[in-house]
Amino acid sequence: MSSSSDHLAAISERIKNGVAGPTETVQTVLSWFGAERRGIWVVKQINAALDAHDLMTEPSFESTWIDGPIRFVRKAKNGAADALLDPTFRLGRLEAANKEIVSVKPNDSLDKVITLMLTSDFSQLPVMGGQRDVKGVVSWKTIGSRLALNKLCTQCKDFMEPAQILSEEVSLLEAVDVIANHDYVLVQRTDKTPRRPPKVLHLWPPKLLHPGRGDLTH
Repeated sequence: MSSSSDHLAAISERIKNGVAGPTETVQTVLSWFGAERRGIWVVKQINAALDAHDLMTEPSFESTWIDGPIRFVRKAKNGAADALLDPTFRLGRLEAANKEIVSVKPNDSLDKVITLMLTSDFSQLPVMGGQRDVKGVVSWKTIGSRLALNKLCTQCKDFMEPAQILSEEVSLLEAVDVIANHDYVLVQRTDKTPRRPPKVLHLWPPKLLHPGRGDLTH
């Protein structure tokens, strides 16, 4: 089995030859160093090895989700790479923000919305016209408030409210107030391609904000 140095040396040589650096998961890179978590000593070891081979990762392996992809690139000569190292715990690092989204369409029936929310144990569902087109959010609260007013509502769009959307680059600390006030946020990837639509991060169940894959313990 190749050592971590062998892996990085091969990647460095590949980039020197004009070939784009490979994409790996953080978990895979950790395995090269015989580790499963991003402890302080492992992080120092990986950074030292990257420096030795004139490499860096985009995004930083320190801040992205542990099963998220990182790409190896040539390290900037002016020290810009050091500025990219950010210990802030960001929304994109949470496992909940990296799961496939469950959504409904504006013209879906109320029965379908309620069925999905009950079977999936969701308190909210994003209403989307496409993978990148968030129309709003429907929740038990919005459904109850409309029905309490005896409004004639039959479609999902009749129960919508504006969605709370934050970038995956926003820190968990910054997101706390939004989550506390609305019970959720939609986490929008910085990559806007259709393959990577917004993800839902709920406040509940609480385990989503406690130790697990991709949390502070990594």
